[in-house]
Amino acid sequence: MIKKTMVLCASFLTLSLPPLLSRAEPIGYPYSAYATLSNTWGSEDEDGYKFDGYGEQGIDWLRLGASRWLFNTFVGVAGTVSDQKERYWDNKAGPRAGLKLRWEGPAPGSGWSNMAVGVRAENYQYYGDNQPYDSDTRFVLFLEAAIGGDWKKK
Repeated sequence: MIKKTMVLCASFLTLSLPPLLSRAEPIGYPYSAYATLSNTWGSEDEDGYKFDGYGEQGIDWLRLGASRWLFNTFVGVAGTVSDQKERYWDNKAGPRAGLKLRWEGPAPGSGWSNMAVGVRAENYQYYGDNQPYDSDTRFVLFLEAAIGGDWKKK
């Protein structure tokens, strides 16, 4: 009960705080997603197929002065599925919601970069033998960085 209340409070704060800070229109609606399907062999503990995925939708609410830093709130979903049903830590899915300060900018070549610092609430449901096994609700303080591009300019 307490964990669900924490997630509801964090979600409410994430969605209601920005309008209280500014009555202006959102600056942008950034999204991100990734998915990886992998197969590992030769490992005692991690043999097999695994799918990792994540999707996030955010709202940039305000810019900090004339900088590239933006105040952002977001919701997302993340999950991992493996063919090893007994490894519940590799079989989980759940929602996320949070707020962050994010920076988008250029990188060498024809690239892009993104940095952010923030906090999120997340709730994972773990599965074993395709049945719910356990759940975990937590708050996560994070620092993220990504860079990408193409060294051969097109």
